[in-house]
Amino acid sequence: MLKTKKIILVSLFAAVTLSSGSLIIHASNSHEKQEQGLKNLPSFYNTIDYFHSNKYSNVETNQVVTNQYSIEAGDEELLTNSAGTYYVNRKTLAMKFKDNEGYIHNTSVNQYDGETRLLNNTNYGIACSAVVVYYYDYGNNGATLQPESMLASDKSKMLSFAKTDNGFEATYFYGTSGVELKIVVQIDGDSFTITVPSDSIVEHYANYTENPKVDYRLGSIDIYSYFGGVNSNKIDGYNFVPDGTGALIRYQETTDNSYNDYRKNIYGQDISKQTSGITNSTGSEISMPVFGYVHGVDQHAMLAIVEKGAENGAIVATKSKRNFPFYRVYGEFYYRSNYVQPMSSSGASITLTQAEKENFDVSIKYQFLKGNEANYVGMANKYKQYLLANNKMKDNQTDFQNVPLRIDTIGQEVTKGSLF
Repeated sequence: MLKTKKIILVSLFAAVTLSSGSLIIHASNSHEKQEQGLKNLPSFYNTIDYFHSNKYSNVETNQVVTNQYSIEAGDEELLTNSAGTYYVNRKTLAMKFKDNEGYIHNTSVNQYDGETRLLNNTNYGIACSAVVVYYYDYGNNGATLQPESMLASDKSKMLSFAKTDNGFEATYFYGTSGVELKIVVQIDGDSFTITVPSDSIVEHYANYTENPKVDYRLGSIDIYSYFGGVNSNKIDGYNFVPDGTGALIRYQETTDNSYNDYRKNIYGQDISKQTSGITNSTGSEISMPVFGYVHGVDQHAMLAIVEKGAENGAIVATKSKRNFPFYRVYGEFYYRSNYVQPMSSSGASITLTQAEKENFDVSIKYQFLKGNEANYVGMANKYKQYLLANNKMKDNQTDFQNVPLRIDTIGQEVTKGSLF
C-alpha cells in the first residue's frame, strides 16, 4: 500500500499554477504505471495533462457577442490604421473604435434600450463626457463634491479642437464650475492614450472676485467613466479589477439596488487624507494600476493602464442596479482631499479640504484585445509586455528543466490521507 502511494505522489510532478480564476495541476500521463494505484481514486483515474478546478471561477459560456453600437451621424472619423477605425464626437469627445472585424468599442452607452430609458439626462451627460469634473463649493462652506459633465451647462463650451497626426487635442471649459482643462488623445495601432496635463488646468471660479459667494475648486475628475459599460447581462463577459491577485465582476441579471460601488485607491489609502467616496478601504490593496473588461471570452476586450497619476487615483467599478443598470469600470483622480484638523488636546477636530490642488498629469492607455487574448490571462500577458517594453520589469528567464529542489522537515511524521 505504501509503495502504491509513492507512485501516485511522484506521478503528480509538475508545477501548480495559481490564479484568481483556476487551479491547474500539470500531471503525468503515464497511465500504465498508475492504473493499479489510481483504481481506488476514481477522480484521478483518467489522468490528463491539465486538471482544472472551477472552485474560484465560473465555466465560460462561449456565448457569441454581437455589436451593441453603430457609427452615427455625430461620430467623426479620426484615424484608420491596420487595427481598425477610430471615431470622435466633437461635442463631448466620446470615442468609438471599430476593429477590423467590425466590433465597436464605445466610451459611452445608449440612453435608451428600445422604448425603455436607461439613464436620465444628467447621467447620460456623464456617460457621454470624456472627462467629468467634480468640484467643491467653497462659497457655501460645502465639502461635498458636485459633478459636472460636458453637457451639464449651457455655458460650457469647447474652446479649441484640433486633429493631430495620431489623434487630437482639445481644450474645454465647464460652465458651472469654471474649470478649464486640456485633453490630448494619441492613437497607436490597437490602443490609444488620453492625457490631462496638470499645467492646463485653470480654476476660473476659485476666489471669484466678481461674486464673493462663488468659490468653486476642482476636487477630482473621472476619465471615460462608461467605457465598455454593459446593460445588465445583455452580453456575456466581465469587468476586471486588480484587487489582491485580481478579481472578476461578471455580468449578471439585475436583481436589486443593494450593491455598493467598488472604489479603492491605487497603491492603497494615503493615511494623511480622507479621499472622498472611498468605500472599500479594507481587504486587499490595489498594487497594479490596471483594469479592464471582456465582452465575450476570447472575443473582445480592453485593458486600461494608468501611466500617470496613479498615486492620486482610484479604480471604480459599479454593478448593474434596477435604477442604474450598467456595469462599469474606470479611473478616478483626486486633486483635493479632506483631512482632519485637530482643534484641542481633548481630541476635538474638524474636517477641512485642501486649499491648494495637487499638481500631477493624468494619463491612461487603453489597449484593445481580441481572439485568444481577450480574457484575463491575455490582460496579464499584455501588461507584462508593457512593463518589459517600458523597462519597468526585467525578464528573468529560468531553465525550468533543471530546477533544484530541497525540502527540510523537522519533527514531521508521515500520515495516511488523500491528496485533495
